[in-house]
Amino acid sequence: MSTEFQSALDEGIRHAASGRHRLLLVIGEAGSGKSAFLQSIAAARAMQFLSLGEPLGIRLLETSPRTRPLVIEDTVRQLIDGTRAGVCMDGTDILFNPALRCDPLRLACSISQNTFVAYSLTGRVEGKRFVRGYPDHPEFYSEELPSVPIITLDRSGPTFHAY
Repeated sequence: MSTEFQSALDEGIRHAASGRHRLLLVIGEAGSGKSAFLQSIAAARAMQFLSLGEPLGIRLLETSPRTRPLVIEDTVRQLIDGTRAGVCMDGTDILFNPALRCDPLRLACSISQNTFVAYSLTGRVEGKRFVRGYPDHPEFYSEELPSVPIITLDRSGPTFHAY
């Protein structure tokens, strides 16, 4: 990471940590390096790195399909280690499963009211919207981005956006 980007990242984390939603979004397409990026942030700042997919999936299998949408937020909160400086959350693709009826951005905002969250999303930024997939896909998602710092990753490297 360049020194210029590192200082922008530090400012973004400070901005996120002091806001209503203590949230930093990390957005990029599959293979853009989101996981490695979040792991480096977690290691540098003594934060928890949580790959959400498997542990959340296992816990949701223990509940009935009808109640899964009702227990997602509580289950995610249980997976977060409250003794750490925050959490870098990866593997959020599971949240886009239409059967779960989950709004991943709303979930991120809700969880980040109590702890700092760097939250990975697979997709792209189009204007002021987060877009995942394409309109004919069952997991298509398009939602206005909250006013939080955002880092977009692509093969050319990270870009910082202060919204």
